Formats: sequence, C-alpha cells, structure tokens
Amino acid sequence: MITTKQEKNKTTIIIPRRLKKNELKYVVDYLAMTQKKPKKVSKKKIQELADEINAAAWEKIKKKRGFKWL
Repeated sequence: MITTKQEKNKTTIIIPRRLKKNELKYVVDYLAMTQKKPKKVSKKKIQELADEINAAAWEKIKKKRGFKWL
C-alpha cells in the first residue's frame, strides 16, 4: 500500500519495497506527468504528425508484404 504524509512545504510518498523497479518507474512517471501543463498545438501541426505516422505505417506495411510500385 502506498501512503502519503503531508507537511507544510512537502509531501512524502511511502512506497513498499516489494514494488518492482518497473512498477516504481510507472508511479514516478505518473506523478511527473500530473505536474506538466498540456501544450497547445495547432490543428495544422496535428495533421502533419498524423500524415507522418500514416506514411510511416504504410511504408512498414509495404515492406512487410513485399509490395512493389511501378
């Protein structure tokens, strides 16, 4: 069980030792993520990223299936 202790200027999180290293990393990453403010991204930038991902995925499919274009 994870417990917390709050003081005036800090919060202490007590994590049991039986937690595995990757599980501990997950907890730390989650806590760090909650501290970050979301960034504003334009629709154009989102579309560019989506197009890049689609192109990369299509290239991977073509290579895997052995498609050849004339």
